[in-house]
Amino acid sequence: MENRWLAALQAHDAAAVNNFVADNYIGVTATGRFVNKAALLANIKKDKNVYESAANTRTDVRVHGDTAVIVGTTRQVGKDEAGKAFTYYYRWTDTWALRNGQWLCVASQSIQVPK
Repeated sequence: MENRWLAALQAHDAAAVNNFVADNYIGVTATGRFVNKAALLANIKKDKNVYESAANTRTDVRVHGDTAVIVGTTRQVGKDEAGKAFTYYYRWTDTWALRNGQWLCVASQSIQVPK
């Protein structure tokens, strides 16, 4: 699921993210803003970065019954809207809940970190 989420972000595919994020989702962005599902999807749609590569690494999954907590690191390489090259590193925590047979992300928090 985490890799599907990253691929959808890379493709600016808010519709794909919509399918695995709970309606009552709450998150904290890498810039410290609180977001609900609607704001998360809006952020994906307005992102103008062009991603050359993106990969999740160092993921650690802990399952607690119908809940899973995943901590990981993501590296993104690409160009911003102005054409300036970037390499971003993030550390994040996502909480997933099994609802009606489907895993949905109910909460997340991300922070941008130096290499």
